[in-house]
Amino acid sequence: MGALISYNNLGDSAILTNNSDGSEVLTEANVKVRQLGKPFRQNITATSPLESAILDFDFSTAKSISYVGIFGHNITDGTYAVDLGTSEGASDVASASGTLWQGVVDDPKQQHVLLGATYSARYLRVTLTPSNGVDVDVGRIWIDDPLVIPVGLEFEQTVRDDSQSNRSIGASKYAYERPRYRVTNLIFNNLTEAQALGDSSDNTAKSVHHMDMTVGTHAPLVILPETSGADAQQVIHKLGCYGSIANSTPLRVMPAKDGSGGWRYRKQFTFEEER
Repeated sequence: MGALISYNNLGDSAILTNNSDGSEVLTEANVKVRQLGKPFRQNITATSPLESAILDFDFSTAKSISYVGIFGHNITDGTYAVDLGTSEGASDVASASGTLWQGVVDDPKQQHVLLGATYSARYLRVTLTPSNGVDVDVGRIWIDDPLVIPVGLEFEQTVRDDSQSNRSIGASKYAYERPRYRVTNLIFNNLTEAQALGDSSDNTAKSVHHMDMTVGTHAPLVILPETSGADAQQVIHKLGCYGSIANSTPLRVMPAKDGSGGWRYRKQFTFEEER
């Protein structure tokens, strides 16, 4: 298994415009806020024809884009569209659309849009269309061309529950229930020098070291398992996670096993999901 790691949200520095139908309830600027619980909200009322929540991003200059994440939405039945263009709302560079992932009741409300290639575009539009009139919530929009680690990865995920259970003096049991969240371990066993340390001629090239130095434990990021097969979409949407680094291990340097005389690198990260 491989992984996509996105730690530079292009949407946060873009000029954002709300071109939605209906009326705004909570500002579109909330999709740039770290906490998913502080959403952008648009009142969508008409169903014939269907109305949509539409957010336009202007990056000022063309940016490399291959992934769009939509987190904390509340749409139980609807569609999405992502358009990349040379002008606002245009799709002359690339586009993707489909039905919003629903999964089961305990799945997070998120949509991962993998464009299949890296495109250069100045403008990006996200359109969310519910099947009936509702208030559409969107917690976070994430746009990037992620770091790709295609092989040599161990991916582990568990659900953490910090609830507490206690007994009263009379032996009655009671609980302080807290929201559950996912914890993911990424163990990179076979990083190349470029994947581990980046490019010596470009200190902005994405790498594990660059992520460590840029993000640390204070900023959010997105991790996705890279898989294939009939259930690939299910795996991505169930295991893909918006969170932050809780801790990491030192970078370990080892001789390459192929006899080339080169080096391979090993490092582990623990990510905790954010709400």
